[in-house]
Amino acid sequence: MEDEGGDYYKGKHYMNSKERYPPAVGKVVAIYDYTDEEGKVLFQVLRYNPKAFRNRRQDGHGGWIWNLDGVRPVVYRLRDVIKANTVLILEGEKDVETTYRLGLPDGWAATCNPFGAAQWHSEYSEVLRGKRVVICPDTDVAGQLHLKQVVRNLVGKVSEIWMVILPGSVKDLTEWAEAGGTPEQFAALLQGAKRFNY
Repeated sequence: MEDEGGDYYKGKHYMNSKERYPPAVGKVVAIYDYTDEEGKVLFQVLRYNPKAFRNRRQDGHGGWIWNLDGVRPVVYRLRDVIKANTVLILEGEKDVETTYRLGLPDGWAATCNPFGAAQWHSEYSEVLRGKRVVICPDTDVAGQLHLKQVVRNLVGKVSEIWMVILPGSVKDLTEWAEAGGTPEQFAALLQGAKRFNY
């Protein structure tokens, strides 16, 4: 995943915008559903090309409202997270989807918080309580700061914290996969995770 943090903040005012229709920001290349425990869509994050992000919620009449006023924030793929014993945390939705394409071990799920780096909140940690957590941070400065924020929020809530270390030549897991990373190599990355000392 590219630099999620900067672009999320560039369009952050749309989180609370009263506009009913989105600005023209390019072609939609991905739509990420954020659901509750039963699978009901709470809100969506849309990814555009050129790179930008917008958020929307249903208006109850078949349309969309382009803000998240009053919406409960949740982690991505919440239902998978609830069922998992081990949860892999990444920085954005694109990386999460990359893990599912590469293949996760049985009993694992992958997730991220909405709105990019440095946006992990304590309520996200509650759904992970008692679970084993593996974090795969971006290798840039924002990614390392995000790693520290997530760890601070997880200490005392989860059973273990591990970290996947990506090669320094790539920024994130998706870039690693696009450079030729295979499912077998991904499995080896997970197996080589280091226990996080805190």
